[in-house]
Parts: sequence; C-alpha cells; structure tokens
Amino acid sequence: MSDTTYRRGGQPLVDSLLKLAVTSDTNPSARAALAELRRGVTDPIRAAKHVIPYLPATGAGSAEHLIDRYFLVASLFAWSRQHQPGVSMGHAFARIRDDSGSMEKRLMALLATPAETLGARLGQCVRLLAGKGVGLDWTMLLDDVLHWDDSGKPRQRRLARDFYRRHDAVDDAGAEASANPTKEGIEQP
Repeated sequence: MSDTTYRRGGQPLVDSLLKLAVTSDTNPSARAALAELRRGVTDPIRAAKHVIPYLPATGAGSAEHLIDRYFLVASLFAWSRQHQPGVSMGHAFARIRDDSGSMEKRLMALLATPAETLGARLGQCVRLLAGKGVGLDWTMLLDDVLHWDDSGKPRQRRLARDFYRRHDAVDDAGAEASANPTKEGIEQP
C-alpha cells in the first residue's frame, strides 16, 4: 500500500485521543493511557496499543516514516490535551506573539526543520503552547506532519501565512478560548 493511505487516515486516531482527554478526569484508564502516550515521545512501544489500532490498514512494506509521525503526534497530544478546531501551529503562535519576536523565531525554526528531526522541535513548540493554554487542531497538525516533506513545502508556507495573517486579526473569541485551558475547546467524537 502506498504512502497515500497513511496520509489520509488520521481522523480515527485524533477522535480516540480527544475521547481520552475528555474522559481523563473521571476515567483512570484514560489517565493511564495519556501517561503511556506521553512516555511514547521517547519510547514509541509504550504508546503502541493506543496508536496502532487507529493506523490505516496497509500491506507489508508500508511507509515506516509515516507511521512514526502518527506516534509523534499522539504522544505530543498527551502533553497538551487542548484541542481547538481550526487552529494551526501558525495560528497558535500568532495568539502568543509578543513584541520581542521570539515566537516568530521559534516558528521559523520549526518551519525550517527537516522531517527527520521534526519531533524534538515540534515537542518544544507543543509544550510551549500548552504552557500558555493554547490548543491546536490535532487533525490538522497530524496532516501537516504527514505532509511535512512534500515537494515545495506547502504546509510550511501555509503555517507561515497563518502566523502573519493572524497577527493583526486574532479574533477575541479564539484568544479567550485559547487562554482558558478547560475542556470547552475539546470536541467529543
């Protein structure tokens, strides 16, 4: 099976992650699953039982580099657990942009990162955003990561546009919702 199957199949995984986040306050097994996913950043085998069931059905010799990206995004979700539909990494950085230019530099460093070393840089960005109470659209992030090394870098260009376009037009409702790290921004599947 081709890379195309992996590049289209992320929604079931994200739906599962959102369900874990929504139920984690009352469900000990959901809390345990999120803890295993967090440890999956450095040990993907720990996250396997929470990711593999949601991978697209494939044949032998599938694109391992794309499978690794599913594990990466699932593990990073467990660090943040904040979902904001329609908020890309570019939009998120625009929401926390300040006069120092540090957010712009961080985003530009992320956009210049090759796919092979994306995990570490993306992890820093996700933890920074989570610390500021800013959520992401995890389906969008997974799709971006799956297409990170596409010819012409269309994902990186879109994220840069989202950052610069949103700087002057961050909507008040979105800024208020991202500042509140409650579950109100998480949609139940």
